[in-house]
Amino acid sequence: MHVSELAQAGPVALTELAEPAAHKLATRVLTEKTASTGAAVLAAPPVHELTLRAQPRPEAVPQVRHHARAALTRWGLASIVSVAELVSAELTTNAIIACRAQTASPPIGLHLAAYPGRLVVMVCDASPGTPRPRPRDDSAVSGRGLQIVQALSADWGCLALADGEGEGEGKGKVVWCLLNLR
Repeated sequence: MHVSELAQAGPVALTELAEPAAHKLATRVLTEKTASTGAAVLAAPPVHELTLRAQPRPEAVPQVRHHARAALTRWGLASIVSVAELVSAELTTNAIIACRAQTASPPIGLHLAAYPGRLVVMVCDASPGTPRPRPRDDSAVSGRGLQIVQALSADWGCLALADGEGEGEGKGKVVWCLLNLR
């Protein structure tokens, strides 16, 4: 899919990029935060990568889901589409919520990297806050996103970013998860 096709996909401007900075960040996440599984993942370069950027608005969530599904289908990873689409949407929603307090928030970024046997899903935003799963509350209307990500992932976490390492010029974070490819 070309950037021009993405721009026509809806009201939120998305760009699809093959970006060395996102690959470098994926390598850092895997190296620093997945000591037991990261080395095996890094033994081979990613087979496929996709980076999307969107403004932190609710309209971005269905588009992120759509483009994640399209990319994974294109890559021949149909067995993981539903799970990857769901965790991408949950992490994107959390990033949008985290950016609400900022007056001029830079875009959020979704990066998918398919390695042999694993899919890395990362969402970057400019908010420094670390997400934490909420205590279970059956009467709550929201607050289950990270519990869903945790339940569906082989591993997940959050990594603080240095200046300019994520989206925009300032610091922020990347929330990531690893999915096993079946």
